[in-house]
Amino acid sequence: MFIFLVSLLGLLYGALCTKEACLYKAESDCRFYTVIPDRFSGSEEDLRNACTNLNQITNCIKDSVRNCTADDVVHIEEGDRLRQNLKDTQKLLNVTTEICKEDSDLHANFMADMACYQEIIDANNRDQNCRDNTNNAINFIRANIIWKVKARDDQRRSFLECLTVLFDMNCFLEKFVEKCSSRAKDTAIEIIEIGGSLEDQCPVSIRSFILELLGVLETVTGKEIHVRRLIETDSSFS
Repeated sequence: MFIFLVSLLGLLYGALCTKEACLYKAESDCRFYTVIPDRFSGSEEDLRNACTNLNQITNCIKDSVRNCTADDVVHIEEGDRLRQNLKDTQKLLNVTTEICKEDSDLHANFMADMACYQEIIDANNRDQNCRDNTNNAINFIRANIIWKVKARDDQRRSFLECLTVLFDMNCFLEKFVEKCSSRAKDTAIEIIEIGGSLEDQCPVSIRSFILELLGVLETVTGKEIHVRRLIETDSSFS
C-alpha cells in the first residue's frame, strides 16, 4: 500500500522546537521508513500485514515522544527540511491510518481497486511512463511558455516544481480511469487531499497561473486534467 501512496503523492518552516525534534528522533528510532516497501502489493493479506506494522510503528512513535526530553535531541540540527519531513510523515500516517480502518469508506474503496492499483504501479515502475510523460511536458513548457512569463527566476522554478507534481499525479489518475474505474480515480483524489502536500508544492501565490495554464492544456489536448480539482477546491485556499 505505502509504495502506492508515495508514488501517488509525489511524498514546516523555521527552527525545530523540542517536540518536533522528538518526533524526528522517534521516526528514526521506530524505523518509520519500514512502512514503505520496495514494491506495492495488492493482496488483502499484505494490506493487513502493512496495517499491523503501521500500528506498531505508530505506538512506538507515541512512546518515544512521550519519553523524549530536550537532552535527547540536542544534537539534531534545526531547519526547514526536517520540519517539512515531519509534516509529510504526519500526513502519510493520517491517510494510511484511515485506509487501515476496516469500517471506513476509504478502506472499502481502496480495497475494491487495490489489485488494479498494483497493476498500474508495477507497470509504471517498470516502464517509467508517467515520469517520461511528465518530463516531456515540463521540457515543452519550459522551452515554449515559462521563459515568456514575466516573473523572477525563483517564481519560474515554483511554477515548474508545482507542474511536475501535478503532471505526475494526473498521469496516475488518467490510468486509474482508463484501467480501473472512475471510483478508483475518486479514491486516489481523496487520498491526495488527505495525504498530499499541495499547499507547499503548489502555493496559493501561483495557483491562478497554474490553473490558467492547465485550462489551456485541456483545450489544446482535449483531455480532462483531473488534478485541476485539487487546487481549485483546496479548502486551505478558498
